[in-house]
Amino acid sequence: MEGWIKLHRKFLEWEWFDSDNMVKMFIYLLLSANTKDKRWRGMIVKRGQLVTSRASLSERLNISERSVRTCIARLVDGGEITTKSTNKFTILTICKYEQYQQVKNDSRPTNDQQTTNKRPTNDQQTTTTKESKESRESRESKEEYINDINSARTHEKNKISPDDFVARVTDPSNFLVEQFCMSEHITVAQFKEYAKAAVTEWLLVNGEKEIEDNGDTRKHLLSHIRIKHQSDLRSAKKQTDKRLGVDERIEADGRRTYGTGKATVPADAPPRPSKYHRWIPSLHCWDDNPI
Repeated sequence: MEGWIKLHRKFLEWEWFDSDNMVKMFIYLLLSANTKDKRWRGMIVKRGQLVTSRASLSERLNISERSVRTCIARLVDGGEITTKSTNKFTILTICKYEQYQQVKNDSRPTNDQQTTNKRPTNDQQTTTTKESKESRESRESKEEYINDINSARTHEKNKISPDDFVARVTDPSNFLVEQFCMSEHITVAQFKEYAKAAVTEWLLVNGEKEIEDNGDTRKHLLSHIRIKHQSDLRSAKKQTDKRLGVDERIEADGRRTYGTGKATVPADAPPRPSKYHRWIPSLHCWDDNPI
């Protein structure tokens, strides 16, 4: 891979600059993104995009896949990138790539320019003036780049219908959705149901028909869902604890089980009579003749 990328000194002020993994990840994405549209396996991967996977990024950057998920989620949340995932790979798109990496006159000194710079005549003054102009253009372009990164954290007010809002925040292709569901031990379907219920409640309380889609609203929604889910788990545990038998327990994901945890016992099943009984799903009962 040849060529170079533009990187402004204000990158030092980026909110994630103190995170080694975040800096490594974002710079790697800038370096690896297509500089022009290319065909790949029957599809067009556009300029500013790259095809990758968590495993590939983990190996290339020498960080864990969990750290890769965290970095990607932060970049998505900050508006730096978007993702489109399949079961085999992910297409990452750098949102402002065209503004970050505008193609203008290359201000790097070429061999001819280096030769010209050695001439102590008016030619040197002309070359220096040209370089100064190109440097200003490059600096302005790079300032746009870092400003876009910083401004991406401030979402513009945008009121949309509750259905559209729920569809956006529960998009399964979003790394944030995957990460949140994994951390809370819920499915995407459960996440969507929690989101629908929360949005409906907000609109009823505030007497609104639309909801404002911005960073604060989304963070508040995730916090609401987390609290509601934990409350539901506690309530379910209180109910099921009354019906638990010998060596039975409730897992973090709400599943009722016993022993090694491989078997799942329905919530309405009677208590396990003894440590020798096993659950028979086909008969929906405990084994009458335990070993």
